[in-house]
Amino acid sequence: MAALVLEVDDHQVGVLIPTRGGYVLFAALPAVAPIDQTRFRTVEAARSAARERLHARAGSPPTVSA
Repeated sequence: MAALVLEVDDHQVGVLIPTRGGYVLFAALPAVAPIDQTRFRTVEAARSAARERLHARAGSPPTVSA
């Protein structure tokens, strides 16, 4: 598996490195730095966490999915 560039709302927020059982996120933007080097089970979980960080940084309330 190759590394993936993680994009959220047209922003390249970091790189996902595949690991055994998931992915590790290496943040490229300051807003996403708090979750730098966090392990995620899926790409979608990483994208969701990064989206929350971006929206929190912009002052928007975090989105809640059902």
